[in-house]
Amino acid sequence: MIGIVCSMIIPPWFVKKGVPESYQTMAWFSLIVGFALFFSMLPGINENKTLRERYRITREKLEAVEKEPFFKTTKRVIKDKTFMVKVIFFFGYQAAAAFIQASAAYVVTFILDMETSALTLILAAMLLGAMISMPIWTIVSKKMNNNKKLEIIAGWTMFVTFIPLMFGLYLQYIGYIIALFAWGIG
Repeated sequence: MIGIVCSMIIPPWFVKKGVPESYQTMAWFSLIVGFALFFSMLPGINENKTLRERYRITREKLEAVEKEPFFKTTKRVIKDKTFMVKVIFFFGYQAAAAFIQASAAYVVTFILDMETSALTLILAAMLLGAMISMPIWTIVSKKMNNNKKLEIIAGWTMFVTFIPLMFGLYLQYIGYIIALFAWGIG
């Protein structure tokens, strides 16, 4: 999520409204950072003897287990209501995050009629809300000791904090910042 948000926060630093050449600057910056990250990952992870031995043991255990047919597993999973609720919440979260990311530039440019740099603060508020709430959700999780109930509470919190964004035409700049901060918490 941090990578997605950063990809929306940083480019507006380079793009200027009504200046097509600024997109070229942004593209070059993205290309350079992308190549730097790519080359930094080339060495990969060094496997020591302990890690290789753990992998070998896990592989042997998996080979000994009889594999269940795909459609039989699929049928069993679809009948599991708890799992399906998790899938629906996860799908809803992913869809909402994608909608926010995809429409943020449109909102800033055409609804708020602001420079693209205003996008940085709006999306940074969402990221800040998420980062602040992580320790809070962790503490609540340890106190409740019921992940099923906590997932339902978190899902509904996210849904409720998403409602103001559905009425985005009536929000001002500070309203978007507050709404996305709250959504980040959810």
